[in-house]
Amino acid sequence: MEIEYILRIKVGDKKECIGLATSLEPDNLGLPENLDIKVTCEDEFLRIKVTCKNCHVLSMKNTILDILLNLKVAMEAIKILNK
Repeated sequence: MEIEYILRIKVGDKKECIGLATSLEPDNLGLPENLDIKVTCEDEFLRIKVTCKNCHVLSMKNTILDILLNLKVAMEAIKILNK
């Protein structure tokens, strides 16, 4: 079974999107072979695509929650830096 989940989040602008995408890149290092995470920018939208082959639904849920937590921290950091 393959599970695919796409998050599309509207952020401030393209520059902010690139900053957020860059901040999530280290999370993609050392992933198991059956897990793939792609982070891209589509104008002011951050697009995160998570694909998992032969994994449990709860593993996918935990991966998505981890991404969202890291994204929240990155968004808060950008907000502080922009003050």
